[in-house]
Amino acid sequence: MAAEPRPEGTPPRGMRGVLTSREWLGALFLLVCALIVGIEASGLSMGRGRMVGPGYFPAILCALFVLFAVILLVQAIAPGRVSVEFGPLRPPAMMIAAIAGFCLTFPFLGAGGAIIVLVVIAALAESGRGPVELLVLSVVLVALVWLVFRIGLNLQLPMYPGDV
Repeated sequence: MAAEPRPEGTPPRGMRGVLTSREWLGALFLLVCALIVGIEASGLSMGRGRMVGPGYFPAILCALFVLFAVILLVQAIAPGRVSVEFGPLRPPAMMIAAIAGFCLTFPFLGAGGAIIVLVVIAALAESGRGPVELLVLSVVLVALVWLVFRIGLNLQLPMYPGDV
């Protein structure tokens, strides 16, 4: 028996509709953020009433994340929710991989090499990028970073291995 097509803009029914709603996914993201903040701040002192410690703000932030997540979870089970349509996963996956590649290669290659890694991995998000285009983009970005951070702001940013 085939399922009836639903009219445009109506949310899917049942648990699938709840799990793919914007509210559910937003609540899940906020709970992950609360968990990360809570774990990172768990070793910090809360302080006292007049002298708050370094753990005071992260504790409040964690509580707010949880509060807003609960509000979103209540909205997720309410009628009239909007379902998220998932598209291709290659572009966001390549963007995350590009940022991770930059972070992992920066200590070894410096900013120049890490920017080249970032550009090459990010270019894999879509097809049609040629090597000349990637080379030009990499050179321009490295030059801009060098001009802004090394020359303009006078920061000791290592641009290549052994620099600074």
